[in-house]
Amino acid sequence: MVELLTGQKAISSIRSQDQGKSLATNFLQSIEENSLFDILDARVLNEGRKEEIMAIAQLARRCLYLNGKRRPTMKEVAAELEAIQGSSVQDNLGDTRGGGGGVLGGTRTPQLFGGKKN
Repeated sequence: MVELLTGQKAISSIRSQDQGKSLATNFLQSIEENSLFDILDARVLNEGRKEEIMAIAQLARRCLYLNGKRRPTMKEVAAELEAIQGSSVQDNLGDTRGGGGGVLGGTRTPQLFGGKKN
């Protein structure tokens, strides 16, 4: 999920020395330092609403807990993503721009999470 949000690979020799090679570490640090939006992929920033992006980022953060008992199950992750998508669709019902749906809406992104094309 972090790779999808950032457009980066999990391990990279290209990341600067102070960021470390781990995307997970870099992602968690960016959340702590309130600089998450600096590392997100441009498509996510363009297509998503801030609240939706933050909800997905917080879910991704929980998926990175070292203690496996604290991490959400795949079923819980799927349910939370569906809830985020549902709230996004509800928010966009009155949107006249068409194609709304934010990060999880539209016709492309649900396929990334194993959903069917709308």
